[in-house]
Amino acid sequence: MSERKKMVTAEEIEEAALELDEGEFHSLVDRLTQKRGLSPERLRLWVEEAKRRDDAVADGRMGLVDADLVLADPDEDG
Repeated sequence: MSERKKMVTAEEIEEAALELDEGEFHSLVDRLTQKRGLSPERLRLWVEEAKRRDDAVADGRMGLVDADLVLADPDEDG
């Protein structure tokens, strides 16, 4: 008789991951990013860039633009 595996949701995985100690958590993040083709170094660079942008917005050195405006078709009226 075959045993069916219970499907686990992303929320359940996240909940379990957040219960890991810091070292295990970072190790898991590294392994997952490597399996998806994102090296820990590339991830670190993206995180640094996101922090720089967040700081620039918070300090008023950079503004935000509404996504609807950015994605709007320039040929459409409106």
